[in-house]
This record gives sequence, C-alpha cells and structure tokens, in this order.
Amino acid sequence: ARLLYDHIGKIKLGFPVKVPKHNSVLHKTEEAADEIGPVDILIVEGILAFHYKDIVDIADFRIYIECPKDIALKRIEKKNDWYGPETIDRDYLTFIRPVSVDFIIPSKKHSDVRLSTMMENTSYTIFTPKIIAWFK
Repeated sequence: ARLLYDHIGKIKLGFPVKVPKHNSVLHKTEEAADEIGPVDILIVEGILAFHYKDIVDIADFRIYIECPKDIALKRIEKKNDWYGPETIDRDYLTFIRPVSVDFIIPSKKHSDVRLSTMMENTSYTIFTPKIIAWFK
C-alpha cells in the first residue's frame, strides 16, 4: 500500500512513475515496469483499494463497484478454468468470502459513489469512459 500511496502522490504532483507488473500466474513482481503519468485523471482499481486509510485519504473521489455473489462465482470459474466446481466452492467458502466480509465489503463505506454490476461480462473498463466523462 505504501508504494501505491507514493505513486498516487507523485502522479497528483505531475510526475510520472514506474509501476511494477505483477505476474498473477507466478504470484510475483516482474522486473519490467509500466510508466504512468502525468495524467489529468487517474483511476486506481483494486479490491483492497479502500482498505488502506492512506489511499482513501489521498483519493479525490472514490467509486465502489459491487458484484453479486453469483456473478463473482461465474467470474472465478472463467478465470480459473483449471479448477473444478468443488475447488471453486471450497475456495469461495474458506478464503474468498471471509476476506470479502472482513476487508472488502466494509471498505465500501469510504466510497463517494456505489455502482452495481449485474452482468457477468461487465468489468471496470466498461465504467471507465462514463467515470471520466463525469469529471470533464
């Protein structure tokens, strides 16, 4: 969270930053990095983005996108097609749901706006143009 906070602060001051790439298959940070900034509008997305007070405090505007359980499970199935349904159910009940209840759902209280996605194929990329239009 510290690196994200530092990067947001630098971008808000008009400086570019090098953002490390995360390899979700290997669960590690790669040496390559993307350069971001300076930008007029910065959208930071992540399921734990509102969990960290520093990130909440530095954000000018916060949008929480809710996803119903059935849609979340369908997305997990698509993302992890090498798992069987029993593994997905077990992982949802033993890890995903408890983490969501403890950390993610409570963080929505920090949002300025809450949106709900009811469609299986909806992602934040669909909302992005509309969000940017709000600020122009």
